Amino acid sequence: MLSAKPRAENSFREFSLDTIRAGEASGQFRSEQPELLAAQLTAQLQQWHLKPWNFKLLDVSTQQ
Repeated sequence: MLSAKPRAENSFREFSLDTIRAGEASGQFRSEQPELLAAQLTAQLQQWHLKPWNFKLLDVSTQQ
């Protein structure tokens, strides 16, 4: 049985994957590997949330 955190992460990844596929279907963009893109998006957002100091050191803001 999955704990709440992995379920939430899988739920977000599935939401992202659905959004990516909808964007592909509408012709807004193309992704060679939508599953990998969804996983990368999940990891990047976790990194952004857990380590904001890292992005400040890199001089990267949410506006970029």
